[in-house]
Amino acid sequence: MRTVFVLLTLFTHVSNKSLGSAPIPKGVTFDNALEDSVVYDPDETYEQNANLLHTDPEIYQNVIKMTNESQKVAEVMDEAIIKFNYYSTRGYNFSLYENYSKYASSYFNKYTEPTDIGKFDIKIRCPSMYDEIVNILWDPNGAREYDSDFVIGQIVREYNPNLLMIRQFYKCYTSVRLAYYYTLAVKYKVSEDTTMIVKASANINDHNRRDKKKYENVIVKSANSFKVDVGSQEDLQRGEYKKMFIHLSGYAVTKHKDHVEIIHIEAINDKPLTIAPKWYKLLNKSNRMTSLIDLDRYIHNKCEYSPKVGAVGYVIL
Repeated sequence: MRTVFVLLTLFTHVSNKSLGSAPIPKGVTFDNALEDSVVYDPDETYEQNANLLHTDPEIYQNVIKMTNESQKVAEVMDEAIIKFNYYSTRGYNFSLYENYSKYASSYFNKYTEPTDIGKFDIKIRCPSMYDEIVNILWDPNGAREYDSDFVIGQIVREYNPNLLMIRQFYKCYTSVRLAYYYTLAVKYKVSEDTTMIVKASANINDHNRRDKKKYENVIVKSANSFKVDVGSQEDLQRGEYKKMFIHLSGYAVTKHKDHVEIIHIEAINDKPLTIAPKWYKLLNKSNRMTSLIDLDRYIHNKCEYSPKVGAVGYVIL
């Protein structure tokens, strides 16, 4: 039983690989070293919780189940981090699609891939807002601040504060119905000035009677062996919303001296646009990524109007 709590503690912090005790292969990661800052005491954790195992067998079984699920999620997100690093750090894999300003550009993969992969690079000239930007991008409802197509986000599972299963709803540009998707999501602090937020979909059974399709993640392959049932409201089960699938999505947020850079990678299935021409698909994908330009405006407004120490309007409480 002590092993259960050792595993639970390990996977409560994603996994040793995700946190960097087993380094990501050279050439795939950022230049910054990945360090494991997690400190835990398995014996102390066991002593604090052992009485639950003795008194409630159901809790014991749930701990075993969630530990196994957490372990699998950690393995999936290990691969997702590596794939995200690969696409976010290799500029030669992408061709310029459009320059929106000298601070924002979109790209698409120029080599053959199983799906279109978009890349969006934007520099927000408010370095003091680094933490705020990270928090907004990590918050399942953070897109409310800048994306007019976003409706609502929900946490379905919390394996730990930095490892979640989330469900998000958006307005669908091809239908009057809302679109939604499930993703496994991890927030990973690379260094004091760099944070990665990475998401990938797996086959999550929410008992949608209208969409029983088995999806395949063509980028994060380990996600295909992760299967879990989740509860859902009746309108979801009736298939009132269009189900989407995220092969890979993420943000690398880096604080520089005079700006915060966001590198966004996005690869979403084209199910609603299977018969649309290539140029139309890319246009829609690009438009979706440009919501970060609205994030830039939102951050600039907050940055501009935040009272500075000693300035008029600054009050010490």
